[in-house]
Amino acid sequence: MRVRWIAVVAFVLAACVGQRVAAAPEFEQRVFAVVINGEPVSSGSVVLQAGDGSILVAGDDLKRWRVKLDARVPRTALDGRAYFSLRDFPGVTARVDESRQILDLRVPAGLFEPTTLGFGRPGERRFDRSPGAFMNYWFSDTHFAGTAFEQGIFELGASGARGGVLTSTVGWRPSSFGAGWQRLNTTWERDFAEARKTLRIGDGISSPGRLGGTVSFGGIQVASDFAVDQEFQVSPALAIRGVTPSSSLVDVLVNNVPAVNAQPVPAGPFLLNTPPLGIDGQGQVRVIVRDALGAEHVVVEPFYQSRYLLRPGVDEYSYEAGFMRGAGSALSSYGKPMASGTLRHGVTDNFTAEGHLEATSGLALGELTADVTFPRFGLVSAGLATSFTPAGTGLRALLGYEFRAFNGMALAANVTAASPQFKTIGFDARASGVTEQFAVTLPVRTLAASFGFLATHPTQGPAVSYATVGLSGRLGSGTLNLSTTQGLSGTPAAYFFTYITHIGRNTLSTRTSNSAGIGRTSMDYATALPPSGLGSAVDLSLNRDSGGQPFVGGSYLLEAAPLHFDTFIDRDLVLSNLRGAFALVGGKAFATRDIPTSYGLAIVPGYPNVRVYVNGLEAGRTDKDGKVALPFLVPYAVNRISLDQRDLPISANIDHFEETLVPYFRSAAIVRFATGRAGGVIVRLRLADGSALPAGSLVMSRDGSQTYPVGDDGLTYLSAVAEGTSAYKAVVGGDGKCEFTVDVPHDASAIPDLGSVVCVTMPPSAASASPSPTGTPAPPMMPPPTAAPASPAATTAPSPAATTAPR
Repeated sequence: MRVRWIAVVAFVLAACVGQRVAAAPEFEQRVFAVVINGEPVSSGSVVLQAGDGSILVAGDDLKRWRVKLDARVPRTALDGRAYFSLRDFPGVTARVDESRQILDLRVPAGLFEPTTLGFGRPGERRFDRSPGAFMNYWFSDTHFAGTAFEQGIFELGASGARGGVLTSTVGWRPSSFGAGWQRLNTTWERDFAEARKTLRIGDGISSPGRLGGTVSFGGIQVASDFAVDQEFQVSPALAIRGVTPSSSLVDVLVNNVPAVNAQPVPAGPFLLNTPPLGIDGQGQVRVIVRDALGAEHVVVEPFYQSRYLLRPGVDEYSYEAGFMRGAGSALSSYGKPMASGTLRHGVTDNFTAEGHLEATSGLALGELTADVTFPRFGLVSAGLATSFTPAGTGLRALLGYEFRAFNGMALAANVTAASPQFKTIGFDARASGVTEQFAVTLPVRTLAASFGFLATHPTQGPAVSYATVGLSGRLGSGTLNLSTTQGLSGTPAAYFFTYITHIGRNTLSTRTSNSAGIGRTSMDYATALPPSGLGSAVDLSLNRDSGGQPFVGGSYLLEAAPLHFDTFIDRDLVLSNLRGAFALVGGKAFATRDIPTSYGLAIVPGYPNVRVYVNGLEAGRTDKDGKVALPFLVPYAVNRISLDQRDLPISANIDHFEETLVPYFRSAAIVRFATGRAGGVIVRLRLADGSALPAGSLVMSRDGSQTYPVGDDGLTYLSAVAEGTSAYKAVVGGDGKCEFTVDVPHDASAIPDLGSVVCVTMPPSAASASPSPTGTPAPPMMPPPTAAPASPAATTAPSPAATTAPR
């Protein structure tokens, strides 16, 4: 009985398997080169050809060629491989070219696996960080109507090699105006770049959300920080879908500006995620697909992006807890405990949600806000917040609309309303009642006309409303800015007019204004700083107030390597500012301009008085030790540190004239340029029989760290050589090797010519044991033709392994 059941089960299984894997009939195994849609994909693949001429291709080959495999397609098993008949793929045609042994396939684009292309960071980021400390200072001197007032602010900062920066700011003013010294803020901060977040301990400011309040506090804060990863895409990406029957190149233009150039895509469907666009408003994306024959297919799609939207799955947050701080002279006092938290989450490409909570003793607040975009109609925002206090429950609501068109037109309208009982934990300039805002911008050729309206209806006090009309943009050879504001509740009108023309890099401007019944007209001529960013600039103005006499004013600006100075002179006012910093990096103390972000030190050993640039702006000149301060590095970005080659001697030996730094926020970093001793020597290498070493031979130092090419007539330039006797080896042809020594004089900056040097052939055992050239070959540069004469030390002291012949 058991045998009978086993036979039945085996028969059923065989029938089931037979539906999926057919028994292999008689097939002929053939080897063909394969071409799909005109493109070679294989130089040789094994296929099966049935008696009726049909072609079967192995499944692993089809996967490698990105052809979709449907589980319902019958397959044939042979020698452990599954084969599929091309007749079971709709739209696929096969042609065999027997004379060239080519299998030519035509496959519809829809049968290929889709390709997804993205644009992210090209690799792991490298950050530079070194221990350092700095002190920013700012002095201000003001003289107004016979009264003098001085004040100063000092900021101390220190960072370590393991991360984190501690800063503390103190203020000073004369005792006649209050306390002499006062601590302002003290914070320890550390960024976690890979997690894109920041931890702060000390003094800070809370995040208010869209409808909450902000407060100064002392405590702890954890917040997202997308600035630490400038390649991270925060806003939604544009997903561009298309299909191409053959390998093609894709160009993407956003608002007629190239965003992706000649991106290759294989045949079949593709999904292209564009890089961050940095657009706020409506836009138009144009996708151009070019195949191998030059035929173009163009797709145009509208989109709408907003600064309020996050990419799906991205969280932006800020969580704080601590004690509320006083204001003004009470900054050093801490009061009631507080806690606050804000979370924004990208739900879809068109929808971002926000939640906010804040609390202190006797008050709690909660908020929910949503931002939704419509590709053709703009952004709609709505929110509701509720506060709870012993005095009652309060509400604040928000409803907003925003539209920014591709041609420059913009429209914005917002209405907020709050009940008298609504309270927040800190300062909130928005009063209870109803506030209405409306603004529209219309393009008029090269100008933009704008109209705005603002009205507030507080629960207590009179209503206030304003209307503003403006016109700005390019007009003729200059720039126009005209605006007028009219109070609709009895407030007098005010207007402002400015027209600026450029004269080279300098500007000439005319200004007139009237506000609260006080008018002023002025003509101003301003010079610009040099392109390097260092130097001075002057601003002179001829002014006249309404009902007064003309008077001359102006300002002076000085940007020097160690400091910044500016002064402003008006009729009754003279204001002067002095800013700068002292820093300590890599054991080097120096004075420099103020350090607002990150800073560092560039080291060019052995090369003083060389100008060094940071992202194209001059940072200063190297000192006698070859060091210069870098005061304005951009954190978490690639900073290009370059040398001015005009300041380097022709005999300089520097591997690269540009290096890069990626520093942490407000932290120090050091870049060291790889340099060698200036100058070198020229030798003409000869073999024992007097013939020159063949051109193309390679000379290397004894340890193999430096290599030099041999030119015609054995002419070899040995750069960055140390004073004294140095030994070298040469590789001649395939296996031949020889060795020689040279005596380098004390001063090799003039590149002396040491004449002919004999390279002694090495025994086979020594040659096989010699090191291989592992260093970077010296550039095939040749010294100036006017080489210095040989020094006596080079011509009169031959070594046992080398002889020096007269030139």
